[in-house]
Amino acid sequence: MAKEKVKKDKLKKKEKPQYVTVKDSAGNEHIKERGYKGLQKAFRFYRRYMGMFIAIILLSLLGSGVSVLNPIFEGHMVDQLTQFNIEKILYYAVCVFCVTVFNQMVYTVWYIVLIKLNKSVKTDIKRELIISLTELETQNYDKTNSGVFISRINKDANELSSFYNNVVDCLADIISNIGFIIYIGFLNIWVFLFIVLYITTTFLVENQRIKLWFINRKRWKKADEKVVGTYSELVRGVRDVKVLNLKDAAIAKAEQLQNEAIAISQHFDLTNMWWRRAGQTLIAILDLAFIAVCVFLVTNGMMLLSTMLIVYIYMGRVRGLINYVINVKQHLVDGELAAERVFEILESTTFTKETFGNKELKEVKGDIKFENVTFGYEKDKILFKDMSFSINAGETVAFVGKSGQGKSTILSLIDKLYKVQGGKVTIDGVNVNHLTEKSLRDNVTIVMQIPYIFNTTIMENLLLVKPTATEEEIFEACKKAQIHEYIMSLPEKYNSMIGENGVVLSGGQRQRLAIARALLKDSKIILFDEATSALDNESQDKIKKVIDDLKRTHTIVVVAHRLSTVVDCDKIVVIDKNSVEAEGTHRYLMKNCAVYKDLYKTEEKAKQEEQEAIEQG
Repeated sequence: MAKEKVKKDKLKKKEKPQYVTVKDSAGNEHIKERGYKGLQKAFRFYRRYMGMFIAIILLSLLGSGVSVLNPIFEGHMVDQLTQFNIEKILYYAVCVFCVTVFNQMVYTVWYIVLIKLNKSVKTDIKRELIISLTELETQNYDKTNSGVFISRINKDANELSSFYNNVVDCLADIISNIGFIIYIGFLNIWVFLFIVLYITTTFLVENQRIKLWFINRKRWKKADEKVVGTYSELVRGVRDVKVLNLKDAAIAKAEQLQNEAIAISQHFDLTNMWWRRAGQTLIAILDLAFIAVCVFLVTNGMMLLSTMLIVYIYMGRVRGLINYVINVKQHLVDGELAAERVFEILESTTFTKETFGNKELKEVKGDIKFENVTFGYEKDKILFKDMSFSINAGETVAFVGKSGQGKSTILSLIDKLYKVQGGKVTIDGVNVNHLTEKSLRDNVTIVMQIPYIFNTTIMENLLLVKPTATEEEIFEACKKAQIHEYIMSLPEKYNSMIGENGVVLSGGQRQRLAIARALLKDSKIILFDEATSALDNESQDKIKKVIDDLKRTHTIVVVAHRLSTVVDCDKIVVIDKNSVEAEGTHRYLMKNCAVYKDLYKTEEKAKQEEQEAIEQG
């Protein structure tokens, strides 16, 4: 154990530094260093394409190694210019030309491989992010703005996929410029030592700038996520914005968040600008000092004038080396920040993922049971406590009650969209927590009150749930859902595009299409969450007959607001004060449950008043 601890301590010491912010007791932020763990983990995406990755490195080393010859040849050419040796000047000029052409060929191949690698890595990162997002617990989406996830899929995945490419590119230039500085060492040791001092001093100033860069960029990313989320909501909810006349309020909110992000960005840019100005001023001072040193060395016979000219002409390479080293540092900071945000999703360090068991239901009957279930969306706000009831296979059971009693939540717990905090939910006697995702979700379908319809054709929406479905099966499901005739009236029929979330469909048509999807999927357990609330009475009666036909082979659970639609159910469960008040048939509840009786009478009275209003004109 002691040896393992020593080994771990040594590994920690070897970790490269990376900046994070910590707060002291007074709330002030300070910069702390840690290892580049995120980037180390991200390397697994490149490991899949190790051939291309190694090829890029080798091509970079080849190009940078050969490019070192250019300043040497050009230095000799300058030296020969002072002696006006035409033959030698032309020789070195040809050498420079050959090196340049060779490098162009190398970097052309390098760029082609780089594009292919970058595309492959970016695709893999985004694919894993999307898979991980679909595996997150539903409560993550309840509490988190969609902009957070959109930003990480787009911006952070792009930054992370290009990180290693950017670093390798900079390293190639660093190697090339280091070769030139070593060459200076052979020309004059004093100039070489001054240049080392030049680079070290400049790097220390730039390193401090990058520390502040990290803090400010992290703040800006968080602010930008809010802006992206607000714009997404504004676009998706533009119709509600219009009909509720929320244009000014929505724009004001978006502008407020945008202004906050801009303020952070301006602070970010100004801080960065002042440090850059300080760095440029330092470089100007060092350049002046360099000329003074060179003049001193030449006048004292410690360096040839031709050497001074060569070094002076190529001082840009020294500044380039500093820029490339700083760029690597900056890419490390940006890459680590992107990796940190990506792996928060991939590894569930901030967002929690759904967990499933390994049990499969081979032949599902459809028995459902709640055994002393305790659940709350917040741990300190319990919705259900020790709730128990059972639904037998093949039964049609309705849950009724006033709004806010948790009826829809019961359906979500059956499909494990949320995990119970106590007790258990079982299907055919097996805890849903122990079932595989496929076994659970293949055999349970929820038809939502406001279903999501994908921005594609009607046919493709239906084929999503059953890719192998025949045209006859699709038509039959749509006929039962009372939407086939409407679809056939459209110019493109089943190939009609229906917009984001089925925007070109009415609320009732979206519900019918969602019911058709459920019928096509043909799960053993079908849950209807106010799924016919937007239908007229005639369509609702027809859908009710379809549900009645499913009774023989399916377990049907219905959450309904209109009690008239569930009076024929095998069992009705009354939820009051977030618990089961009573259960039984309509006739039984009318005799034995005051809560149900009041609900039914209130509905009948509302119907009567509505009818009277219609008759009166």
